[in-house]
Amino acid sequence: PDLNGLMSASIGSAMRELERQIVSALAAVNANAPIIFAYEPIWAIGAAQPAGVEYVGPVVQAIRSVINSFTRHHGRTGQTKVIYGGSAGPGLWSGSTNGGNPLSEWVDGMFLGRFAHKLEGVKAVVDEVVQSLQKREG
Repeated sequence: PDLNGLMSASIGSAMRELERQIVSALAAVNANAPIIFAYEPIWAIGAAQPAGVEYVGPVVQAIRSVINSFTRHHGRTGQTKVIYGGSAGPGLWSGSTNGGNPLSEWVDGMFLGRFAHKLEGVKAVVDEVVQSLQKREG
């Protein structure tokens, strides 16, 4: 099967649903208010593994496109961030658990869900984020 075609169709399907939600949320808040969108595919919620960065990245890129279009057309001035959530854990931010494809290239942050229940998981993720910030600065 054409995996790129399947991935593209899946991302298109997600965006048809997400676009309405994003525009509604942006329209409901003051134009200068900050807003954070948290994204996780419904099929990844509660899954043992997070959604792959090869899927999340293009969806987040499409989410940003919707946000940017709304901002241009409606004069939105508030800061808007996109984070990944839920099943994120150690190795996802840096890409060490998925072949070097870091989530940090696509999102502004992430929330940890069940990995926040164990101190060592939180520490590992915080260490990854600190290391990535040090690389960007240096």
